[in-house]
Amino acid sequence: MRDNAKGRNCGTCNAGDCFCHLGGFYEVIGLILKTLLLENYLVFVPVVAYLAAQITKTILYSIMNRTLDLKRLVGAGGMPSSHSAVVTALFLAALQKYGADSPYAAITLILALVVIYDARGVRPESGKHAQLLNQIMSWGAEEQTESWPFTTSDAADE
Repeated sequence: MRDNAKGRNCGTCNAGDCFCHLGGFYEVIGLILKTLLLENYLVFVPVVAYLAAQITKTILYSIMNRTLDLKRLVGAGGMPSSHSAVVTALFLAALQKYGADSPYAAITLILALVVIYDARGVRPESGKHAQLLNQIMSWGAEEQTESWPFTTSDAADE
């Protein structure tokens, strides 16, 4: 048996570097996350961009509303858009690593354009629609309670 950074060669699974004896689920997940986040440039850069966008969003929200709301660290919506930050960082990382003529840069550019277009146009519109639908639903609830044939006392009498 030999121990190495990726696991042990146990001889049972006949794998050169197996994970079958690492000691637990969380240790394997930790190793995978460490490998993805610290050793994969195309994952690391967008994660940093996401964290920067969320922290900036939380600070701006706190300044504007004079209250610290830590839910903004993980919540969606608002500016800066963490979705746009992630895909822009992914595109720039692919561009830097593989060059402008690579298929990775082309794919991430198209993805970034779609996400930014969505964040800039579609999401605000869907927010307006949601507000209107909530208003319609509240009107319907008021009218339904006013015109409902039975009151609470009538139902209790039966």
